Amino acid sequence: MDLGTQRNNIGMFHFQRLMVTNGATLRIRAGDDITFATGTYDTGIVSAWPQDKTPFTISPWGDLTISGTYEPEEYIALGLPRYFIPTAPIVARYVKVEIFDTAAAVPAQIGCFGVCETWSPQQIDFGWSVTWVDESDVQTVPYGSRFIIPRGKRRKLHIGMSSVTTSDLMSKVLGWVGMIGKSRPVVIAIFPDDTPNLEKRAVYGTLTDDVEITNPYFARHQVPLTLEQLI
Repeated sequence: MDLGTQRNNIGMFHFQRLMVTNGATLRIRAGDDITFATGTYDTGIVSAWPQDKTPFTISPWGDLTISGTYEPEEYIALGLPRYFIPTAPIVARYVKVEIFDTAAAVPAQIGCFGVCETWSPQQIDFGWSVTWVDESDVQTVPYGSRFIIPRGKRRKLHIGMSSVTTSDLMSKVLGWVGMIGKSRPVVIAIFPDDTPNLEKRAVYGTLTDDVEITNPYFARHQVPLTLEQLI
């Protein structure tokens, strides 16, 4: 993949709907060298599914986990995402993704793949929350039981930032909010250093509400965001 020009602040790679088997592996390389002989970033060959347990141990549900990956039902409910966050933003123009899935009956299918430039606020407010939205159609039969047509579930992330500096607001946040509006997808990752739980906390989606930026006190600004999962 050629990004067209050198990018100086790449801080995340992500997959959505990464439809591969539990035993699949993948590798991401990124750098300015098209041959990747001197790549800036290399994940090495890692599990395609995220891991939150030590392989060959007993899971919290009392089952033996061979690979240590997320429970299948849980991973499907999350939307089959996969995130990779370098320890520091990298510089790159070329990106190469390799997926190895010898057990699959069909080729790997991916909803989308993203290479993202990132911004990290100084802090987010306490009290952030996640709402699970179940889009199933539930009808109650008069004097009877419920009739349910199962549909997808998605997460809605509510966060606030009350200490955005004027410098960050003018150089990044104001333009970013204006650019994405409610129509362009973004990723918000809460506690990005918590690698085992990254896919459980990060949400890929679009903003559901217009963003009202306020100035409660000198040189500090409040930015509330509600992000609804797309896939």
